This record gives sequence, structure tokens and C-alpha cells, in this order.
Amino acid sequence: MIKVEALHPDRFQLGEGGYWDTRSDSLLAVDLWDRAVIRYHPSIPQLKRINVDEEPHFAIPRSNGEGLVITQGRSLNFLNEATGKVSPFVSEEKFELSADGLINDGKCDAKGRLWLGTYVAGGSFDEVEKWKPNGALFRISPDGAVSKQADQIVLSNGLDWTTDSRTMLFADSFGLRMYAFDFDLESGELSNRRVFKQWEAGSEEFPDGLCIDADNKAWVAMVSSGRVIQLDLETGKELQSVSLPCKGVTCPNFGGKDLSVLYVTTSATLRLQGWPENPPEAGAIFKVTGLNAKGKAPNMFAG
Repeated sequence: MIKVEALHPDRFQLGEGGYWDTRSDSLLAVDLWDRAVIRYHPSIPQLKRINVDEEPHFAIPRSNGEGLVITQGRSLNFLNEATGKVSPFVSEEKFELSADGLINDGKCDAKGRLWLGTYVAGGSFDEVEKWKPNGALFRISPDGAVSKQADQIVLSNGLDWTTDSRTMLFADSFGLRMYAFDFDLESGELSNRRVFKQWEAGSEEFPDGLCIDADNKAWVAMVSSGRVIQLDLETGKELQSVSLPCKGVTCPNFGGKDLSVLYVTTSATLRLQGWPENPPEAGAIFKVTGLNAKGKAPNMFAG
């Protein structure tokens, strides 16, 4: 039986970027609009919040044990969790950002390279039609070298790889689609870009964060409908839908000691046109159990 429950009493203005740290059996996430990096230890339970100067979109552990790699607005930095000190890594110039451009979601491949997307806001979140495909997808090597791998993206969002690393999925939220790419793990190159799934304009459905489980099924946060859906990677068919108590559903990721718990971030303050008032549960990190699915251990950044 599927069970959905709030993980902790704290609520987040815009929770994003869930990551299960297998080294400490803890959950990393960010509160983008409150400018904080979050770490939650379920076994204690304890939630730690580190405030930073600029909006973080994700936080990923470094494999050398020296803290986290985080985005801050338009650049990449390193965060020392013990001290809260932030040090620069990759400057905004490397991402070819215009004045209105920002970095969004990111994830590491099996070689420890970091992948992230950018976007240029074309209006409010209620004005999807005003947004243009001025975003891109970048690969960042452990030494900080940056390479653009795809462009013509409206609002870059979640991404992940199949268990054999031969296929990458990538969500373009306001493009109302998800792309699939062939992926060469050794070279880190993408090819054969194609539309994996397309949503109709005006359907009030658009994909946000995503992950791929150990059986190569995709789990995708659907912001406006307040759901996480499971998709078949061969057909794009919706296999399962998990409804949460609120809209503003942003990012799913598997965790727990056997990677069978789906953690889902949400927003307390995001509210689009036509949505009802946000309920008290909005902004919680939710724990979903009983899915009969398991995730795969996420990759760390090798830099």
C-alpha cells in the first residue's frame, strides 16, 4: 500500500534538488527562495539548514569528501558544510548567460562529471508562452572545464541516466517536453536528441525534477497537478501516479537504506494562476513508501 507522509514539520519556500547521500544515509536538498542548503538525517531525526548568500538550485557531495558543489544564482561554488564557507569554482561567464539567465537543476554522471541546465526567464511562471528557448545544457568536468552539450531549451530542469548510462533523460519544463539522448559514458558526449514525451499546451501539466529507478523507469514531478508519475522509458506511457497533498511538486529522488523510499520536495509559496490556496502541507519534503520500486545510488562530483 502506498503511503505519503511529511518528513519533518519544517516547510520550504521552494524545495528542490533532492539527493540521497549514501555515505551518511541522509537527504540533501535546497530551499531555493530561502537561500538555504538542507541536510536531513532520518535516523536521528535532525534537519540542518545552512544559509548562503545567493539562491542554490542543487547541492551534490564531492567524492573527495571536501563538502558540496552548489549553484548560487549564476555560478558554481564549493560549500564547506562544517564552516558554511563558500569558495568559487566556475564563474558565470563560462555558461554564456545573458543578464536574465540563471542555472537550474543538475546531476552527476557515473564518471563524476556534473551536468546542469540554464534558462532565461521570459516572464512570470504564469506566462509560459512568453518564455523562449534560450537555455542550454552544460557538462562540467572535475577540473572545471565547461562544455555546452545542447541548446534550444526553454526551462532546463531534471535529468538522469539509465542504469547502463547509455541514455540520458532531460526535462524542459516550459517546453512541455522531456528529451532522451544517447550517451557515451567514456567521452561524456550526447547524440541522437529526440523528444521522449510531449505534453499539450494548456494542459496545466509540465515536468520538473526527475529520477530513473533501478528498473529503468522514470519518476517525474508534475508541478501543477501535485503528482509524481512513473513513466515507461520505452513507450513514454504513464505507469503509475502518486498524488501529494499539495501542488508545487518539484523533485523526486529515491533514498533510505535500501533506496526504496521516494523523497519529494515541494514549495510553500509557489502558486500559479488557478491554483487553490496552498494547504498547510505545501513546502514539506514528503516520504513515499510502498511503491514496489527502488532507486539507484546517485553519483558524486569528482572535482
